[in-house]
Amino acid sequence: MQANQIRHPAESAPGSRHAPTTDPAEVMEQPVEGVDAGGPRRRLLVWSAVTLLAALALALAIVVASLVSAPADPPPPPKPPMQFGTSVGHARPE
Repeated sequence: MQANQIRHPAESAPGSRHAPTTDPAEVMEQPVEGVDAGGPRRRLLVWSAVTLLAALALALAIVVASLVSAPADPPPPPKPPMQFGTSVGHARPE
């Protein structure tokens, strides 16, 4: 007997407890009982997310604009030339 011909006894029994299999697309389209798909909480969540993303985009734009318009750091002042001469060391005890 081939594997695709083997059936579980509960599947073929009349009055089985298992619901017939359905297409997943059909399951996704069925509304959930007692829940409004576009309820006020969901709309509030969507608007909150949109507002947060807009605020983050605005903050990022302000930071980038300030970095672009900031003047470049001035070059460091030149170092004084090194002085080479006679060294005044410690006095020798006599």
